[in-house]
Amino acid sequence: MFSLLMNKSPLSRIAEITGLSFQTIYDKIDFIHRRVMQLQSERDRELEQLSRSRWMVCTDRQDLTINWPSRTRRATIQLAQVATVERSSGFILALHSQFDAQTDAAAYEALMQAAGDLDEPRRAFRTHGRVWTEEDYRSVLAPQDVRRHAAEQLIRDAVAAAEARLNASGEGTEDETDIEAGKDENIGPHEEDMFDECPATAGEAAIDALIDDFYRSPDEEFPFDPDRTIDGDTIFADEPPRPWRTPSFPQQSDAGAKAAPNAGSAIADPEEAADAMDADRQLPARGSMVHIDILQYAHFLYVRRLLGPSIDKITFCVDNDAGLIAACVAASADLFSSRAAECAVVTFRKEATIDEKRAEVAEGKALLDVHCAAMPLFPRLMVADLVFGNDLRRGIAATGAVQEGYLGETDVPYPFVSMAEPGKKIRLVAGGLTMDWPRIAKTYRRASLHPVDRVFMLCRRRISGFERGFASPRRGRRIWNQYAYYDPTQIEKLGQIFRFYYNFMLRGEDKKTPAMRLGLARGQVYMRDVFGNR
Repeated sequence: MFSLLMNKSPLSRIAEITGLSFQTIYDKIDFIHRRVMQLQSERDRELEQLSRSRWMVCTDRQDLTINWPSRTRRATIQLAQVATVERSSGFILALHSQFDAQTDAAAYEALMQAAGDLDEPRRAFRTHGRVWTEEDYRSVLAPQDVRRHAAEQLIRDAVAAAEARLNASGEGTEDETDIEAGKDENIGPHEEDMFDECPATAGEAAIDALIDDFYRSPDEEFPFDPDRTIDGDTIFADEPPRPWRTPSFPQQSDAGAKAAPNAGSAIADPEEAADAMDADRQLPARGSMVHIDILQYAHFLYVRRLLGPSIDKITFCVDNDAGLIAACVAASADLFSSRAAECAVVTFRKEATIDEKRAEVAEGKALLDVHCAAMPLFPRLMVADLVFGNDLRRGIAATGAVQEGYLGETDVPYPFVSMAEPGKKIRLVAGGLTMDWPRIAKTYRRASLHPVDRVFMLCRRRISGFERGFASPRRGRRIWNQYAYYDPTQIEKLGQIFRFYYNFMLRGEDKKTPAMRLGLARGQVYMRDVFGNR
């Protein structure tokens, strides 16, 4: 059953193959989870004993969906999952989900009520504010409902005003008997259905899009100007604004803006940092959903404790997520203040096609070949670091910018990219002041999110319940997956089972597991090792 779970077999197929009932399957999942957690905790304590003082770790998050447990409330349950992976070995240091099965949301809300936390709108000043409560959920949806109703009323008023103008001008009083196949020159003999259906469908889609644009941008005025007309028809003053927010971290200084007017910095998305709750999502029926910022801070604190106090140098590679960046720096503030840690924000073109990836890789390879021919005595990687470091130094000197300010405020493109990360750009939000240029160039070359992205990819490919669902227009764009779990506790349990399986049991092309590459294990762990000694 362990092998079936880790090879994308749905629970229904496991029941069919093994002949077990669903309750027995759930009981066995609980047993496997307890067993691997016991073995994993024993190995985690050995991490501090590793004679290793330099680390490079990669952190990212993915969102998983749970099917709605009741037909009366068809809203998605979405849980985030944060993982940190050691860069060289691929060893999963931590994998945490946005769910706490031990905390009852109703009891927690009563605890908050007793402490007076529900009267404090600022969650940072509450005594208890770790998990979502129904009061938090209602307080988030209330402003969205007000904005949506206002948008719908404004659209109804606009449509009524347009119809009134058409009726006043006589253009809307056309006899319905004239609208027949062959009598109107604009309508063909087989286009009656298209004439009847298409305008109504298109109008509903347009109204839905306008409403969505409006209530997702609470700081914007609705862009309707009733006094502006073209040919007697009322129009929208401007195109409905796209969702945006003012970034709070990191901020580019005036000096940095002047130093690099053409080198933009990809803004960390604050929506990634906060809980993006809306009417299409709901809270779990059992257990509690942890606030995403609490999860991120706790995750980095756990990684810091796991690696032990003997850290000489550590590089965090994180996605362009404002919450991850802030949590990373805050959890290891002492290391950053002593210049023992640096945080590299990695972005790349995830939407690039395979042809675009190949063209970009070939371009970088051709450029590196030219430089290698000019320096035949140097290894290829050293040539890449020397060339990139020299170009970066000269580019910063030409702008007259401060080294750390420029590196911390500018997404610097890296020319020698791989297929996994086309268009890679790096921003050192902390670090880069005391390092020499070859060291900076090496950091830019090695900084990557590919190890953690690969873990998430294998997670989705090997666990059926982690596969991404699809949004159906018939369901109002709600996501449903026939293989997704209905119990959110399975997300945490299967995630931890996969972590142990990946670290100690899954061998790569080099015939080694991630734990063997890291030096934490001398051989592969087999099924008999997991269940042999109970």
